Amino acid sequence: MPHYVDECRALFPDKPIVMGVYLRDYTKVAPIPVDTVKQQMEGIAELVEQEKLDGYSILAAVLIDGHREQADAVRDFIAAHTG
Repeated sequence: MPHYVDECRALFPDKPIVMGVYLRDYTKVAPIPVDTVKQQMEGIAELVEQEKLDGYSILAAVLIDGHREQADAVRDFIAAHTG
């Protein structure tokens, strides 16, 4: 992930960068494995802390009801990393 963020920063030096969090693998027509969701969130948190990202967005949040484990992983992560 950091490599792609660096590429974006080089192309758009003065623009905020917001990364998407995927809950669904559209190529496999299946939910993203919970471990992968957690890895995405950890990577995003590190990049936000390093001020390389301005934030994140949960993509296809409409799927939260159908992907409960993934949604719970995101909720738990947010709760653990907010004051």
